[in-house]
Amino acid sequence: MNNVVDWLPYADEPVTSSNELRLKIEQLVQQELLNFDLNVLHPGVESLIGRTVPSRAATLYTRERKRSTDEPENVADSEKRSCSGIEKARYDLSNCKTPSQRAIAVSFLEHQESVLQELLPRSLARQWVTNNEYLGRLCGSIKQVTEVQTGQIDDLETLRRNMQSNARRELAYLEQQWKNKLVENVERALGKSGSE
Repeated sequence: MNNVVDWLPYADEPVTSSNELRLKIEQLVQQELLNFDLNVLHPGVESLIGRTVPSRAATLYTRERKRSTDEPENVADSEKRSCSGIEKARYDLSNCKTPSQRAIAVSFLEHQESVLQELLPRSLARQWVTNNEYLGRLCGSIKQVTEVQTGQIDDLETLRRNMQSNARRELAYLEQQWKNKLVENVERALGKSGSE
């Protein structure tokens, strides 16, 4: 065993209950907090406040600008394109000033109304069936993953139990060696002091 082992749950008996341990930990934390001034920031945090972190895109842009000195200064501005998306004003009847604009808005609204009144009721049952099938498959796959992970957790617990029972023997052997060496050192120290 290369690492320090404080406690083995399958080999050792717990010293205290979890509630007593939790209370002891909370007391230690409270004692530790009494030693600190909570109104002062940590030096690492204090150095970060007020400092701006440049974005990755900005650093890439400045690096690219340094590489190409022959291009104009505002390359990014010339490359920007506006993405207007859906023009809501086109479908707002209160902003329609010409008859053609009103006709476009009315036709769009009538199309939406016909979809909601006629097509949606026809396809809604199929949508529910499709959604239920999807959710059923999703639940099945989640159940399979859960079963696999539960099996892996059980295997891990079995492995831990076996390793700790093996470690118990090794710890007993090492403890006995330590005791023997301690007795040997004490006898040697007593032998030296008795001969003087």
